[in-house]
Amino acid sequence: KYFYIRDSLKYWQNEITSLRNKNDMYLFGETQYIHEKEYSGISIVLRDTGSSRTIHHRLFLKNNILYRISTTGDTLKANGDFKETFFKTFRPQQRTTGINVYENRLELFFNDLSIKDNGKQKKAQQSISNVYYGVSGIPMIINAINRLSVSDRDYYNTKNKLINELGYIKDSTSDILVTQLKEIYEKTADTVIFQNEVIKALARLKTRASFIQLKELLLSDPPIFESVYDYNSIFE
Repeated sequence: KYFYIRDSLKYWQNEITSLRNKNDMYLFGETQYIHEKEYSGISIVLRDTGSSRTIHHRLFLKNNILYRISTTGDTLKANGDFKETFFKTFRPQQRTTGINVYENRLELFFNDLSIKDNGKQKKAQQSISNVYYGVSGIPMIINAINRLSVSDRDYYNTKNKLINELGYIKDSTSDILVTQLKEIYEKTADTVIFQNEVIKALARLKTRASFIQLKELLLSDPPIFESVYDYNSIFE
């Protein structure tokens, strides 16, 4: 629901990586990129290093639907007529739904996160770690954090996840992230779990400003974590 494509080439490359990792196989031949007026896609053949068997994948993206068709094959013998015909002639026919997969979904996501509808809010809360925010999402995350109340459903987990996401936004053009994280740290002086999440977020940003702020906090108020892993993650 909150997914959208920011870079079509990178999207297809990620799909290829996912298919290779899932099957522990390697690309056999070149990747064929499909560019048509109403849809785009890729055609790849994967092969296992230990045999002559192959898997042929074709993926098509049209409007908001991704089609996947796959078949097994063998480098020692030709495919049957049915396979050849099906792969060469298959075209996605789904009609337009009015949904653009290249359209940013952040506004929809944060609306669902704040709504008092248990179903929509729960789905948004479960999706926090899977949403791409980018620099434009910084003020939206901060606003969502400020709107949270202790009486809200799953308050601690939701707030912790939102603070965590700030540490994954790459913004080397300004120090706004560092300033916002410092403010969150100061406002949550009575809640260690939120302060610890700020510490980890500052470490992940890896900018001059974030390291200066991190040093200041480590010297003035060292964090207390429950596990050695959390300490190690700061100094990786």
